[in-house]
Amino acid sequence: MSEQSMPWDAEEENGVYDRVFYSEDFAAMFAAFWGNGVFDNPADALQVVSKSNGMQVSVLKGRGHINGRFYVNTADKDFIVPEADSSNTRTDSIILRMEAAQKKITLQYVAGVPAVTPVAADLVRTETIYDLRIAEITVNANTTGITQSNITDKRADETVCGLVSV
Repeated sequence: MSEQSMPWDAEEENGVYDRVFYSEDFAAMFAAFWGNGVFDNPADALQVVSKSNGMQVSVLKGRGHINGRFYVNTADKDFIVPEADSSNTRTDSIILRMEAAQKKITLQYVAGVPAVTPVAADLVRTETIYDLRIAEITVNANTTGITQSNITDKRADETVCGLVSV
């Protein structure tokens, strides 16, 4: 079919519907309206914040959008930061990952590799997996606590995440 308009209610006649829409149809429609990223209303949506009890961070509730698919987190989500290396710093990431084959989008903690000059792990961006980096966390050698100054907000960075304004 070269032309299509949607959405319209399907009409049934003798048990046969005159139109069928799939999630891919709606995803393509949503992708035409919104780019990938974090919805910026409220301003702290999916912001990563340090917790007061050492090696823990929390991602605040919020919404995201990846390739026409929506993500909603209705409660803050906590992550335990893996133990620091004894001699090198590492750069960890909090990502929002869409996994098409599993039909889900989830927040994930990705630990970096300790190094003299650490860098965050590469984002995965294929047809079936697509990552948005919402924050980087500097885990200094021998540290026993993460403060807000160790967290770099990446939500507004269009190269790794981006904001979806409504």
